[in-house]
Amino acid sequence: ANRELVAGGDYPLSKEGEDALFRVEKPTVDKVFCSELIRAKETAKLMYPFKPAKSYEVFNEINFGRYEGKKIDRDFVKIYENNIWDIDTLWGGDNVDERARIALEKMSFLHEGDIAIVMHDTLIRAVLSKYHFGTVRKMNRIRKIRNGEFVEVRM
Repeated sequence: ANRELVAGGDYPLSKEGEDALFRVEKPTVDKVFCSELIRAKETAKLMYPFKPAKSYEVFNEINFGRYEGKKIDRDFVKIYENNIWDIDTLWGGDNVDERARIALEKMSFLHEGDIAIVMHDTLIRAVLSKYHFGTVRKMNRIRKIRNGEFVEVRM
């Protein structure tokens, strides 16, 4: 049973997400970290069953303000595709630039050997944009991240 697409929220890993994990090659890592959301913890446990993951709030999905936990509609998609970095002022959600900056700082602090961090698409793209371009305003140039996909960042 597929649930409707919603913005944010804390849900268990979907069957689609679980199936995707069995199709990907998992890189060897020294440590595993994840967001505090249920689906991220489940993902980390399925991917690295012998490496307990430490969870951090800083890796949680972006808060979508008035859309948090609600069905995605055309207005959401339009803003998400064109102005996602402004959701703090548009919808009362997280400041995406600040969240990306804090996540990058935490990643840099945790970086000791090869690590895996299980987090969520919007935050991943914000972090990659901030890391590569110095701003989250280019995050929509970065394609969507698929369930179970690994994105390598060398720091």
